[in-house]
Amino acid sequence: MYSAVLAAGLYFPVGPAAAACDRFTPFGEPISSNLLEDVGVAAAPDRIVICHTGQVVAFNPERNVSDWVAYRLRREDLLNQKVERKDRFRADLQVPEQHRVVHSDYTRTGYDRGHLAPAAAMRWSFDAMNDSFFMTNIAPQVGSGFNQHIWKSLERRMRQWACQRGVLYVVTGPLYERTPVERIAYDEDGDGKDDNGILVDVPTHFFKFAYDPHSVEAIAFILPNRKLKTRDLPLYLTSIDDIEARSRLEFLTGIWDGAERTVESHVQGALWRKPDDDVCRKLQ
Repeated sequence: MYSAVLAAGLYFPVGPAAAACDRFTPFGEPISSNLLEDVGVAAAPDRIVICHTGQVVAFNPERNVSDWVAYRLRREDLLNQKVERKDRFRADLQVPEQHRVVHSDYTRTGYDRGHLAPAAAMRWSFDAMNDSFFMTNIAPQVGSGFNQHIWKSLERRMRQWACQRGVLYVVTGPLYERTPVERIAYDEDGDGKDDNGILVDVPTHFFKFAYDPHSVEAIAFILPNRKLKTRDLPLYLTSIDDIEARSRLEFLTGIWDGAERTVESHVQGALWRKPDDDVCRKLQ
């Protein structure tokens, strides 16, 4: 499967050796769903897959936003909080210059620079924290009510669940379900025109799911990119199957087919319970 993608020139692993990124996707790297069908690979987007210290990103140069980001949450990392957050949003030099999103592309757009792999999960390493601020790990998110509230709460809950369970493998990314797609641009002089030739697509929704390999279960969410009530988080529970259908991606292809069908079709009836471990329950 992967050899076919490489041969077609549609998969561009960049940075450290591919094996170094396997730790984030040991149960299968997300791939375009059409690659599993007899329709060839011509329709697959030219994603640029980049391995960073704390996450692997699949940057889509047509949208100038990553299609997915995968990261690992381990108890030992989460409890090893030796690095404080220091915002340093910057361009990812492993992206071709004509698609190299910069910090100012989001300035005065009304959208937050929303992390896909959260900085708060990267406090175990200076390099991991630093890498989480590459713009390939960022997407336009509504600020108040979304990035600063319900999304932040979901990220924190996943850290608490991972602390209690030992390890979770998380995949997150954008969805675009409105035509035409809204785009933001760098407009330094305020004349309403793009100043650097880079337009960034604004997602209508974001997905996030976590897979627990020990219990062989997952919890999945799709949230609209708008102001929401944090207490309504359970309303956005969904299945990985639903995320696959709406993102046109395939996940967890490396686990046994029977387990994959069961895990991906299941919708959790409620949020996973809060940790019994007092340290995990208080984890921020």
